[in-house]
Amino acid sequence: MHPIPTPSLALLVETAHTNIPLAMLIVFASAKLMAELFERLGQPGLVGEILAGVLIGPSVLHWIAPTDFLTALSDLGAMFLLFRVGLEVKSSELLKLGGTATLVAVSGVIVPFLMGWGILLAWGATANEAIFVGARWSRRASASRLRYCREGSAAGDGEQDYPGGCSD
Repeated sequence: MHPIPTPSLALLVETAHTNIPLAMLIVFASAKLMAELFERLGQPGLVGEILAGVLIGPSVLHWIAPTDFLTALSDLGAMFLLFRVGLEVKSSELLKLGGTATLVAVSGVIVPFLMGWGILLAWGATANEAIFVGARWSRRASASRLRYCREGSAAGDGEQDYPGGCSD
């Protein structure tokens, strides 16, 4: 009796862009593993998740290529994160912080927008492309900052002032 050959990782990775469950498994498993590793090293898990995306993406290991499905999945995740954080915001605390909260919120949207817009214009992109990238950077930066704040406050590590203006 002949053993059944098992596909190599390279073959699985080559079909990941057409095999949605495999692509999701690679994305979620690598993000979780890197988040756990970074948390054990005393770093935010979000940094590990971002690094996992860079590693498995087309820039390094070429395991996953951007597809419409993965883009929609990431947009959906950012939307749910923003919705969940919005449900937890107490308007009384927001009013108490007033000017500080407004300054942090406005700069947290404007700075990433201007950076994305400026970099693309410097690279020779059209104005519309630069505005689009600036808007995406702005939204992603907000979602990442909120996620970072949530992780820190859930950790309960005493001092809870984080870069980006989030504190308990």
